[in-house]
Amino acid sequence: MLEMMKSFSDVRLKIFEEFRFAAELLGAELVFLIPFAKRKENFMIRLSAGILCFLLFAQLYFFLPKGGTKSGMPGLDMVILSVVWYSFLVILSMVCCKCCFKIGICDLVFFTIAGFAAQHIEYALINELLAMQLVHALTEHFWLYAVVSLASCTFFYMAVYRLFGSKMVQCGGELFEDRPLFILFSVLLLAVLVASCFTEQHLFRFGDVRNGILVVMTDVLICTLILLVQYGCYHSSQIYRERRIVEQLLHERQKQYLVSKENMEAVTHKCHDLKHQIHALEQMSGGQRSEFLEDIRQSVLVYDSMAQTGHEVLNTLLTEKSNYCERHSVRLSIMADGAALGFMDVLDLYTLFGNALDNAIECVRQYPQEKRNISLSVSVRRQFLMIEMSNYFEGADRAELRDGIPVTTKEDSYSHGYGIKSIYAVVKKYQGEMEITMERSMFVLGIVIPVP
Repeated sequence: MLEMMKSFSDVRLKIFEEFRFAAELLGAELVFLIPFAKRKENFMIRLSAGILCFLLFAQLYFFLPKGGTKSGMPGLDMVILSVVWYSFLVILSMVCCKCCFKIGICDLVFFTIAGFAAQHIEYALINELLAMQLVHALTEHFWLYAVVSLASCTFFYMAVYRLFGSKMVQCGGELFEDRPLFILFSVLLLAVLVASCFTEQHLFRFGDVRNGILVVMTDVLICTLILLVQYGCYHSSQIYRERRIVEQLLHERQKQYLVSKENMEAVTHKCHDLKHQIHALEQMSGGQRSEFLEDIRQSVLVYDSMAQTGHEVLNTLLTEKSNYCERHSVRLSIMADGAALGFMDVLDLYTLFGNALDNAIECVRQYPQEKRNISLSVSVRRQFLMIEMSNYFEGADRAELRDGIPVTTKEDSYSHGYGIKSIYAVVKKYQGEMEITMERSMFVLGIVIPVP
């Protein structure tokens, strides 16, 4: 009877360990992915089905062929089979996450590494250090062991989220582009992590190492170093992103300088013309004089079109863009409540509105004058800032969106879309949402941001 109870307890513990590994691995990946990646449609259904299938599939471990040597140690074939099986589970967890989130391959591998390293640190400390080294009787009390495992996992993952996961919101849903070199580096780092973890576990359980605590701490140290490498990659990506934004802002300032210079040259030219026009007015009859004065008045109105939105920075930006549109026969309609933008940083305003207007102007300038129409509205509804910009766009019904960004037909596909990505990064910074729709020959950019 005692043998049967002990056998039942061992089987229950093994089932729990397999269930635990799968649940903790997927949970660690979600700690990073939920604040980072954009969710697909029917997210909760996809996630629930994915978690259930993944946990059930993990139990197939017990149907794998078991073997060993006369000394009780697992044979080399069993060690290899075990490594292949758990590596396959890691890959399967990536597939599950890919079905739930809109995320690139490189970013997916990156966060899988971070999740696996975090999971293994918690597992090594609780299972291998606490249960198998310090408190041997813990595993004999199944429910106590389960509660300790659940509590430690919850506490550790909350700490990981506070330290790393919460910062993922600022990334705008993308860290690295899916370039072959980036993907190769991520895959190699994942392979190093898996090989290291299973090598340490083999030494801990079946090797001749006398001090198991030393093996556990080495295992934890390796996983921690890999997490630090991950953080270094993340930090480098953020620096690169900030550099791109600074370069873009400098480019915007250069364009604004050129626009201002063009305005000054136009004003100087008008002043020079006025000297001759005043002389000509003295020689004209009454009817001709009135008609000529009306032409002059219309010309002057172009340089007296200061936007009044209630926000000084937005006024300056929209005035520059309006004057540019006027000179290039682009009709820009603006209805903006600038007072609602007081909570946004000045650089963020330039990034958001500057990129959006530049993209729209570049798009409509290729069409005939009657189709050069751009509309911008900024308003507040129920404590939400609503921004909508629309412009004419031929082929909108045939255009393709990839990760929320229109697919370009230009040769410079690498730099294309960076303006939209910058806008998206600003929107995510303020916990907002952005949507692009293209239909009926119209390109519409919609943004919703909660007002603090």
